[in-house]
Amino acid sequence: MANLTIVREGVLRFLKWASIIVAFIFVVIILIKIAGGIKKILFPPGPPRPAALFGKLENPKFPESINKAKLTYTIGTLSGELPAFPFLVRINKIEDPPPNLLALKNFDERFDKLHFGSRKKISENYYRWENDEEVLREITMNITSGNFHITSSSLNDPTFKPTYPPNPEEALKVAVEFLDDLAILPEDLDEGKTKTTLLTIGAGGLIDSTSLSKAQLVKVEFFQRSANSLPIVYERGSSPMSLIVGGNNIPIVIGSNFSHHNILRASSTYPVKTATEALGDLKNGKAYIASFQGTKGEISIQNIYLAYYMTDKRSNYLMPVVVFEGNDGFIAYVSAVRDEWIKN
Repeated sequence: MANLTIVREGVLRFLKWASIIVAFIFVVIILIKIAGGIKKILFPPGPPRPAALFGKLENPKFPESINKAKLTYTIGTLSGELPAFPFLVRINKIEDPPPNLLALKNFDERFDKLHFGSRKKISENYYRWENDEEVLREITMNITSGNFHITSSSLNDPTFKPTYPPNPEEALKVAVEFLDDLAILPEDLDEGKTKTTLLTIGAGGLIDSTSLSKAQLVKVEFFQRSANSLPIVYERGSSPMSLIVGGNNIPIVIGSNFSHHNILRASSTYPVKTATEALGDLKNGKAYIASFQGTKGEISIQNIYLAYYMTDKRSNYLMPVVVFEGNDGFIAYVSAVRDEWIKN
C-alpha cells in the first residue's frame, strides 16, 4: 500500500507540473500573438521587396501612336472604380536564338518540299525563296529566328478571284500545316484565341469583307498563351503571327507577317504602377495608342488590366503594360514598371 501511495503522489506531482508547463506555453503563445499584432499596428509592414535581378530595364518598344489628337478620358468601368494591381509582377527573359550552322540547310530542304526554289541571300541571317505555282510568292526569312514575311502579286490585284469559296476552317488547317512543314509551329499558342477574318482586295490594300460571297482571302491570326496568368497583347491590337490564305485552284499561304519570340523561364519580380498612376500617364500623353476608330475626342475607359506587351522586334524581356480599352475601339498601352526601375 505504501508503494501505491508513493506512485500516486508521483503521478499527481507530474500532472501538476505538466499542467503548469502547458499553461505557461499557452500564455507565451498568446503574448507573442498580441505583441505581433501591436507591432503591425505601430510598425505596419512595407510593400514586398522586388528581386529586380536584371537591374534597370528598358521601356517597351512602342511604335508611333495611331492617334496624335488631344483626347479626354472618363472612367466608365462597371464598378466606376479603378482596379487594384499587385505590387510586384514577374518579368521573364525573351530568348535570343543562337546561330545554327545547319539552319540554312534545314530550311532549304523544307522549302524544297514546299516547291520553293531560287534561294537568294539578302543579308547575314535573311534569305529569300520563290514559288510560282498557283501564284507568284516570295518568302523572306530570318533563318536564326524562323520569323518570315510572304508577299504575292495576288495581294495587289483587285481582280483576283479564287475558283474556290474561302473557308475559314480550311484556311486555318492550311496555315497550321504550312508552319508545321517549316518546323516553326510555336508550342505556346492558345488555340482558343486563334482568329480568322474574311478579306477582300481593295484599291488601297486588304480590307475586311462584308460577306462570304465577296471574300477573296482568309487571314489567320495566332496568339500566345498567357504568361504568369497575364494575357499577351501586341502592336495595333492585332497579332504579329498572321498568315493569309488564298489561291486560284487550291488554298495556299500567299501572304504573311509572322514573328514569334520564345519566353524563357528565367524571371524576376519588379514593382509596377498603380492604375491611378498609369491613368495619369495616359492623360499626360505618356501612352501608346494602338487602336481608335472614333472621330470625337472623348474616351470612356471601360476596361483596365495588366498584360505583357510583345512586339515583332525582339526585346530582352517580356515587359508588362497597363491596357486601357474604351469606346470606338480605343486601346492604349502604358509602360507598367515603375519609373525608378526604368533606364533613363
